[in-house]
Amino acid sequence: MDDEQKRKYIRRFDIVQGVVNKWDPIGLFPSDAAPFDEYEPEIAHIVALLDKNEHDVLETAKGIFKVFSDWFGDDYAHYFPLEDCKRVAIRIWQAINGESIRD
Repeated sequence: MDDEQKRKYIRRFDIVQGVVNKWDPIGLFPSDAAPFDEYEPEIAHIVALLDKNEHDVLETAKGIFKVFSDWFGDDYAHYFPLEDCKRVAIRIWQAINGESIRD
């Protein structure tokens, strides 16, 4: 990975981390028991899928759903329904593209 790719990865990681932590799909925050980096493994997987699904919100949303299903299991899928994952994917792509994100 060259310097440009590292910068791109770090920027995307930071963006995804901010969006995912704010979303908090499993409801871990705020909690003294959950560290800020609680979702880092999942975030790393989401960042990796962004290159595969460049600006494709639905595919990104499906990928986000799969990442959390793989990590937390199907019993937790009601915490992160596909519709929520789609909103998260939109927020991620807006932030990557420098668009403002409205709550």
